Amino acid sequence: TRDDPKAWRDCDVYMQSREVGVQVAEAFEDEFTHLKTSGIKPDKINFFEKSTNLDVARKAMETYMATGKMYKLLPSEKKAAGLLEDMNEELTIYKHMVDYGAFDLLDGSVTCETRILDKNSLSGPKNDITDELIRFVDGAREEILIQNSYITLTTRAEAALKRASARGVKLILLTNSPATSDSFPTESMMLVDWKRYLAEIPNARIFAFAGKRQLHAKVFVFDRKVAIVGTYNLDPLSEQVNSELVAVMKSPEFSAEVRSWIFTDIRNESKEYRLPSGTDKGFGPADFKPKNLWLLQFLSKMRWLRPLL
Repeated sequence: TRDDPKAWRDCDVYMQSREVGVQVAEAFEDEFTHLKTSGIKPDKINFFEKSTNLDVARKAMETYMATGKMYKLLPSEKKAAGLLEDMNEELTIYKHMVDYGAFDLLDGSVTCETRILDKNSLSGPKNDITDELIRFVDGAREEILIQNSYITLTTRAEAALKRASARGVKLILLTNSPATSDSFPTESMMLVDWKRYLAEIPNARIFAFAGKRQLHAKVFVFDRKVAIVGTYNLDPLSEQVNSELVAVMKSPEFSAEVRSWIFTDIRNESKEYRLPSGTDKGFGPADFKPKNLWLLQFLSKMRWLRPLL
């Protein structure tokens, strides 16, 4: 973000473990080998050979990240001269990318119990993620943090969060706003749903990204002890349709680190949704005054779309 203030906010986790690698491989094989797949065949006719361009693009980026200098074409790569010129011009924008070569993926790492949870796409029966997330919500006693790009709570998820709130668990949800989201349908549902969430889940607080960056992270932290990072959104598509994968890490140290990231985003990137109270008019998605507000309002009336989001 030092070079691009509009860069998406995401979260990845690097795990060095044979056991975890085996679990991820099994999830991949389950989805892409055992379920319905189609083989990809080479084009019979290909007028534009792209392998040289791809190789030059790779070399240009690696050279810049490692040395801060621009890649110079080999005689055999002259066809990619136009591409390289455009790429080098773009690379000069990223002044801090040269630091990447010294980046240590394991610096500050922790050793902890880790488990991979898998969910098949619509064509498969496995849905471990949804069931386990509900168990974690039901097992929480103090605090649940959820950072998620798309929040359209399903019946199961909403019911679980209501149970947690009734137990006195503090709930904090951080998501996109109409100003940052790339999903009109999702934001159209939130345009209406946020008031019900706050009214019926009284221990919940909802924060929405308000700056130039779009949130893409899918992160959960339970009681500062367990952190979950993966691809799972809190919406019907993730729960019922998409193939998803998450890593569950039981570690107070890692959970504290992830928790700190979330609260940093809340302080620096977001605004809180508030129900009207007394002289406080409240604040919600419509107060971002998006240019497409009319479209959001129109889609919000099409409640039959909700299970498809």
